[in-house]
Amino acid sequence: MIIIKGVNTFTKSGIIDALIHRQNSFEEDKGTAFTILVVRGFLLYFIVALAAPFIADFYNEEMLVAMLQVIAIGLIFTGFININTVNKQKELDYRKIAYQEKTVAVIGTIIIVVLAYYLRDVWALIYGFVLTTLLSLIFSYVYIKGKISFSFDKDIAKQLFTFGKFITGTTIVLYIATELDNAVIGKVLNTEQLGYYVLAFTLTNLVVNEIARYAAKIMFPAYSKLQDDLPAIKNAYLRVVNMITLLAVPAAVGIFVLSQQIVLVVYGEKWLPAIAPLQLLTVFTIFRAMASSTGYVFYGLGKPKIEFRIALVRLIVMSAIIYYLVIHYGLFGAAITVLIGMFLHWVLGLFFLNSLIKLKFREYLKSIAQPTLTSLIMGLAIYFLSTVVNGNTIGGLLLLIGSGCAIYGLLNINLLKNLIQRKLT
Repeated sequence: MIIIKGVNTFTKSGIIDALIHRQNSFEEDKGTAFTILVVRGFLLYFIVALAAPFIADFYNEEMLVAMLQVIAIGLIFTGFININTVNKQKELDYRKIAYQEKTVAVIGTIIIVVLAYYLRDVWALIYGFVLTTLLSLIFSYVYIKGKISFSFDKDIAKQLFTFGKFITGTTIVLYIATELDNAVIGKVLNTEQLGYYVLAFTLTNLVVNEIARYAAKIMFPAYSKLQDDLPAIKNAYLRVVNMITLLAVPAAVGIFVLSQQIVLVVYGEKWLPAIAPLQLLTVFTIFRAMASSTGYVFYGLGKPKIEFRIALVRLIVMSAIIYYLVIHYGLFGAAITVLIGMFLHWVLGLFFLNSLIKLKFREYLKSIAQPTLTSLIMGLAIYFLSTVVNGNTIGGLLLLIGSGCAIYGLLNINLLKNLIQRKLT
């Protein structure tokens, strides 16, 4: 899966993003885009299939050859997914897309569980991945209607790639920046320390990953539709920031306060070394959540080059300091590195937003003030409650988490109601 993710990342064409950004030309563009994506899927399959023996030699694991050659079939299926789903995203019509994704998720889970029960080995996951990708392909045509055709227009392809190349570059740079700390820890320290760090990183990013995944589907198409109305983009952006802060900050604060209890109850005493990096990474998570929304503004305005430059600066700074910090401070040093990189990403994003949409820092602060303040109040309440409730048991931990959710919900009841009722634009 690491290989598949890497191949997808380093060959991301940005075609879908370009289609979403381009206004009033989808029907004209989609034939060329669909052809490119199908050809890309076959090319990626052959790249992985041919590279499989060399990858297996690198890992000294002969069975990887067959595994990679089978799992790469999913790359072909992905290329054939209904191109008309992009138009639904473009028009912010997510009802049928949601039905499609939920249907695939339910059926795919059942298939994988059944395969795991009968096969009892890793091939259950391999077959499950390929079949789930096939289901995504099939149901994209069941739920989304529209004609599909193969065509190729050289000028349209050039325009799509021109916009997409910086998105591809940004994806590659962010992939390296995301994996850099793991690579250095694994090399400089050891796999045991890497295990602690990965656990800490995974826990802190659970909520943000889900928020970012769903927000990405909404923000970029919305900003693209508003690209000629800068005040509307600024208003939409501030609403998004408020929404993300409302959901991500309390989760990060709660994990920070209850880090020891969570690690002890869920993972056990042997994982206690993960607590220190876990607490620092919760701060990283907050900046990541707030920075995650800026890139889509740049994409929506047709300026993906800006996000590429910001990501590149972040990677350069991290590369310059990570070895020294890991050598001297271990996992804490790695956490400091990613925090510095993300803070820089956030600051530079706000700087360019000020230039493009005249976003004032006081406007930004106003949009995040209430969720941030109430999250801190909730964190203090949980901390004092933990002095009288034993959070080192499942019941005690659930009581603390439930109390925190209740306190935060009461403090933000009006904001939460608005979040449910209002529309992005």
